[in-house]
Amino acid sequence: MSAVRAWALIHAVMRIGLGAFLAFEALMFLAHRPGLFARLGYSEGARVALGACEAAAAILMIFPATFEAGAVGLIAVLAWAAGFHFGLHERAASLFVDMALVGLLLASRRSAAAPQEADA
Repeated sequence: MSAVRAWALIHAVMRIGLGAFLAFEALMFLAHRPGLFARLGYSEGARVALGACEAAAAILMIFPATFEAGAVGLIAVLAWAAGFHFGLHERAASLFVDMALVGLLLASRRSAAAPQEADA
């Protein structure tokens, strides 16, 4: 296996793993946090929108054809969530780590896509 193919495989595993993890987190947020935003003075619709957008973007990130749209969407949604955390004076370090990982995958997309483009 060439180094380029190995990198493409690593990228795919990371893309699928991180996308599935973030989709699971979003679904758990939707399922187990009803009333949270209302108690904080925000509309419950904001919680549903945030969770649904995160889940949709994470699912899009899993598939190669929609990876870039999903990754950009995830960065936007995670930044939105970090803004909520900042406004509430809560820790948001894990959101920044998630954003950094998604950003690194997005930045490395070109070198991982090279073997697929060469095969076409």
